[in-house]
Amino acid sequence: MTLQLSGQPVLRAVQSILQIMIGAPADTSRRAQHGTRLEIVYRDLTAAGDVLIDALLREQEFSRIDFTQAEEDVLERWRLHRKTVESMAENYASTLSNWRQTLLADCLESATVRISN
Repeated sequence: MTLQLSGQPVLRAVQSILQIMIGAPADTSRRAQHGTRLEIVYRDLTAAGDVLIDALLREQEFSRIDFTQAEEDVLERWRLHRKTVESMAENYASTLSNWRQTLLADCLESATVRISN
């Protein structure tokens, strides 16, 4: 069985993965050049979440493939995409943890300032 990939969702998914892996330009509209640390970390969190959601949506396109009859290159692309999604999920979890720590530190700092005044 030969799959026609040109212009198909699988091809778009693979192209997106490759762009992410080779360091395509980041979405700088989400990253502040200035602002509070909490604002910057929150923007990083939402950017990481957006990338993860996009990758998960693209992963759904693989659900249309019959893997029992798929060629090895299609399976390899799916494996590559799966590993990339897992990496993005780990990055999101790390960014979320950083945001929570920053939020807690910010709240504690605000409480300390109020108590000392």
